[in-house]
Amino acid sequence: MAARITFSGRSGQLRILSGDTPPKYLEIPFSSMNFSAPIARPRPADPVVPTVGGYAHLPSSDYDAGFAEPQPVAFSCHIDDTTNSWKLRPAMCNPDLQSPWTVGSQTWTSAKGQGGSIVLANGNYAPTPGSFYDMKKVSVNVQVLWQHNQSGSGTPSWGLNLNDVYMPPQDQQIQESSDFVDLSIQGLCYGSISAIGSFTPGVES
Repeated sequence: MAARITFSGRSGQLRILSGDTPPKYLEIPFSSMNFSAPIARPRPADPVVPTVGGYAHLPSSDYDAGFAEPQPVAFSCHIDDTTNSWKLRPAMCNPDLQSPWTVGSQTWTSAKGQGGSIVLANGNYAPTPGSFYDMKKVSVNVQVLWQHNQSGSGTPSWGLNLNDVYMPPQDQQIQESSDFVDLSIQGLCYGSISAIGSFTPGVES
């Protein structure tokens, strides 16, 4: 019988990536193992309307907008004195509204408008929103990757890529405890969501 391969949260890592080519990124080791996100873009419930003769499908503007609804993303991490202390905050979609937007010593570019396509009810593809109404908002890409617990070279990995993620500053919470200072991060994914087996090559900030 073949050995079962399981994936462990303690073997996972997460990257926040800029919209540059190649992307710049900040890597965050998992600590609380509480990453949460959908595995794909939403498919709204069919707009079924009962009629005298049976049923009818009557889509509305609300129904069509459901395909583009941003999807929630959440995770948390410890703030330490090496990886996360002064780089993580600006990587969370530039809460200080810097111009240029810098993470560490590097200038980052927004990932807005790079979110791929949305598949509509008729099978046609529509681009994801290309800009925010608020011109000071920027977005990032988020990638998370887990290895199975028999780590080593060539170890199979599985993960998710979430394009065009905005992290509203009012939704980021810092929590002090006797042993750690934790940061709970919440975002909204406007772009495509897909499975990955490796991180996108880039330059670490």
